[in-house]
Amino acid sequence: MQKKKYFVLSMLLILVVATSLFLTGCENNTPQTSLDNSYTVSGVVKDGNDSGLSDVTINYGDNGVAETENDGSWEIIGLTKPVSLKFIKLGYTFSPNDFEVNEQKEYTINAEVDSGNINVSTEGSGTVNQNTISSASGNEVELTAVPDDGWKFDQWKGDISGTENPKTIVVEEDINVTAVFVEKDYPLNIDVVGSGTVNEKEVSSTSNEKEIELTAQPNTGWKFDHWEGDLSGSENTTTITVDQEKNVTAVFVKKVYSLKISTEGEGTVSKEPSDLEYEYGTEVQLKASPASNWTFSNWQGELAGSENPKAITIDSDKAVTAVFNSAAANDFTLNVGEGGKVKVEKPDGTTVTIEAGNSYNYSAEQTETLRLKAETLNKKYVFDSWSNDYTGSNTSIEVTLDQDLIVDANFTGNVFKLVNSWGSSWGPNNDGTLYITYDTAIQVGLDAWVLGKRDNYQAEALALFDIEGSDRASWSFAIKIPSRSSNDIKYFYPENQIQKAGNEPFPENKIVMDITELLPFDTEDVVLEITNNSASSGTLESFTLEINSNEFSADISNLSIGSNSTKEVTITKVSGGSSITSMSSQDKLESAARAVTSTDIDKFVKNINTNNVENEKVNGQGTGWKNMTREQWQKVQETGRIKVLDAQDVLSTFPIKSQSDGTINIVDHSQSQYFPPIGNQGAEGSCVAWAIGYYVKSFYEASDQGWDLSTGDKSKIMSPEFVYHLINGGVDNGSYYTDATRIIENIGISSLDAMPYSDSDHTSWPSETAFREAADYRSGLYEGSSGYRMKIENSDDIEAIKTIISNGYLVTVAIDANQYDSLTENGVWTTDNYSSPSLNHANTIVGYYE
Repeated sequence: MQKKKYFVLSMLLILVVATSLFLTGCENNTPQTSLDNSYTVSGVVKDGNDSGLSDVTINYGDNGVAETENDGSWEIIGLTKPVSLKFIKLGYTFSPNDFEVNEQKEYTINAEVDSGNINVSTEGSGTVNQNTISSASGNEVELTAVPDDGWKFDQWKGDISGTENPKTIVVEEDINVTAVFVEKDYPLNIDVVGSGTVNEKEVSSTSNEKEIELTAQPNTGWKFDHWEGDLSGSENTTTITVDQEKNVTAVFVKKVYSLKISTEGEGTVSKEPSDLEYEYGTEVQLKASPASNWTFSNWQGELAGSENPKAITIDSDKAVTAVFNSAAANDFTLNVGEGGKVKVEKPDGTTVTIEAGNSYNYSAEQTETLRLKAETLNKKYVFDSWSNDYTGSNTSIEVTLDQDLIVDANFTGNVFKLVNSWGSSWGPNNDGTLYITYDTAIQVGLDAWVLGKRDNYQAEALALFDIEGSDRASWSFAIKIPSRSSNDIKYFYPENQIQKAGNEPFPENKIVMDITELLPFDTEDVVLEITNNSASSGTLESFTLEINSNEFSADISNLSIGSNSTKEVTITKVSGGSSITSMSSQDKLESAARAVTSTDIDKFVKNINTNNVENEKVNGQGTGWKNMTREQWQKVQETGRIKVLDAQDVLSTFPIKSQSDGTINIVDHSQSQYFPPIGNQGAEGSCVAWAIGYYVKSFYEASDQGWDLSTGDKSKIMSPEFVYHLINGGVDNGSYYTDATRIIENIGISSLDAMPYSDSDHTSWPSETAFREAADYRSGLYEGSSGYRMKIENSDDIEAIKTIISNGYLVTVAIDANQYDSLTENGVWTTDNYSSPSLNHANTIVGYYE
């Protein structure tokens, strides 16, 4: 904050000129003081907490008074001789204080709260009123002794003495005071109108009457006016003869003072209230209004500083001068931040547009007004605020150039960035991307899903079995350890899987299933349980376990398994492996998540289309997002494999996302080397597998392994085909998010090298190589969750999603692909062009603008 400057130059200039004229023609004149030899003193007043103390009065001799700013700073310029400084504020003492200055220097003044207290007691019947009053000492208190009826004040005792009433004392330390009241032996009743007291003194007495001297003593700011009742007149001290009961009233009225206003330079000063005289204690608001081409500088006399308007309290005759300076050219600078532009309309009506990242300068010889209108570059941004010498959030403002001004226009990001799976040249941006504004995401209740992470995982135990049979979705496979009390079981398809692989036959190659979570084996029997619920029989050709480098095989040959039957094959005395710590929860999302509730289910299925009768084609491209029914959600609730994220839990669990420094902050994982090139699902309804498998899982694995995916290396990019063919029910009608996450959790996902993508094939199963590779790329958390759900409904949810993304996650969202055509030219969905979505497609949030 700029320090207030207090000027003594004007009066000095007059004195120097006058003296010079007076001495003209004299010889051997004493050299006169020159303004060139003036000096400035300044500094700061700090309280006991090392904070600046405002409104401290600084007395500097005959030159006037100054006052500290809000931050405690002060400055007095134009001094030409030594002066004494005295710092004053009621209730404070200062160190140093009352010291002389004679050169330019900065001072630090320490302020302490006064520790003195007044302890008042009474003798007799009466009370004592205390009133803190303004004074140069800064800590004066006025004590007024008020006797009860039939009593009179007699004297003060203790640390003060005398009969003066009211009594003014300076409180610099603890003071003990006793007001002594004595009972009157004459029937004289005293009343007071206004603020003051009446002191009584017996001057003579006979058996029938008493002569009493009455002295009317006004309180500070009041004066005695007249007597009423059995006494009249306006003499302050008078006598009354009490020969019977008498009643006297002392009338006090407030003192009235003048307020004289003068000006230096051209301008006027208005007063509110506007009167010629003011009663004591009246607060008058003064407003200085400069004439054209002049500016208000500061107050002088009994008001200091440059605050305008400013109040003055009338407690004596006051004289105030408003100083105006001739206006020099006022310079205006506009700085436009990223994400927007500002149109400037000049006083002559012409306009100029200042683009993002640029500045604009304007100079005015007189007071002028500029009109500013902030506009965003596109829908990715919103206007945030004006700052520096003008603050506010309205997009259109006016600024008056009556001083130098610097104004900054600030914009902020307003979108999530999404990637689609319809090719790298798709969309308005011709790069496969689009955006959705935060308020739009809230308006539609955007469905957001997050896949959990598992780092540094490697399978150590595999079960391999070779099956010949048809209608593979009607078969189930489980690895069991009968000797364990918990009867550990690992299923090929997890329980409550909604869709499996349809009625196609099994592949000719072996099926491989990771069973690392069952380790270690301690000479235990391992059982493969096979259930054939199809209409025809099939054959188990082999069953083998691979534990690290050891292999264990079942002694079977073409075991027939009839329709609607179950058989078990045992490998005996299996040993090997160690307890795998990587199977436990390592993902922070798990600690932030909670179980699905019935209320959540009501929210998730509300207004959601669950027909899912086909893979809806949009401009020849496949979609494939299937929305779960209430019954399917209830099964998910039972297993606990999908959990819910609440914003407050996310924000309290994760480090808060990095805050921007006034520039647009962009987080965009799609620009990372760990992100795969934009892909194309073609006409196949595999959007869920693309979003979760291709984008999310590839990014997680590359981040974990340090891979560079920017070259499109298919040996390191995950295959959506691997996931989709296991969960599409044998028809190309799309899939469920939960099915995909549980396949990646339970079986894993292979690379595109091991299982290439083709949108004309949706039934072939992975090869043995693909199955083996998938085991090393499992995600999810055992005894935890395979995925997390959040419905975006408010700004806290937006912050939670941004925080999740900034901590290295990607987010899958369900959208309406039929509304892609309404995107803006920059590829943005807004509240105006995206509403009431029928969810049919999966996209991936890869970043955000803020």
